[in-house]
Amino acid sequence: MKEKKAKVNASCGLHVHLDFRNKTNIEQAGNRLYNALPYLSRIVPETRRNNKYCKLDKNTVSDSSDRYCAINMSAYSKYKTLEVRLHSGSCNFGKITSWLMIVSNIVDNDKFSKAQSDTSIDKFIELLDFKSDELNYYIYERYKKFNGDKAIREECGVS
Repeated sequence: MKEKKAKVNASCGLHVHLDFRNKTNIEQAGNRLYNALPYLSRIVPETRRNNKYCKLDKNTVSDSSDRYCAINMSAYSKYKTLEVRLHSGSCNFGKITSWLMIVSNIVDNDKFSKAQSDTSIDKFIELLDFKSDELNYYIYERYKKFNGDKAIREECGVS
């Protein structure tokens, strides 16, 4: 992308299409991603959380009336994919691959089968159960960047 001088701005989004051509559990995957939205929305910029092109919601496989949901399951009808529209646009390989790893983990992770009452960033990292300090650090830093140190102190009960 650097070679082609690709650029993004605040209006861009990174849309990930997860291949479901040979899978039957798209509803389950969509529900897991939806259950993870309280976490995922905290590691993206505010411009992605309040955006008419990626509403913090999900549609269904058969509902093509509104593809502008953060979890767009209606993409299955046309592309045989589940589309995740939440991340901001990026040309940064590290950000893109980290996001792909997070989203893929959620889709395959039974721990996201139901909504969580504890939506702290520490709980999110625990649920993801990555063995990579680098990826856990990435998630934590994204949270800190988009929510501030004050939010972290509040979560930890420190004033």
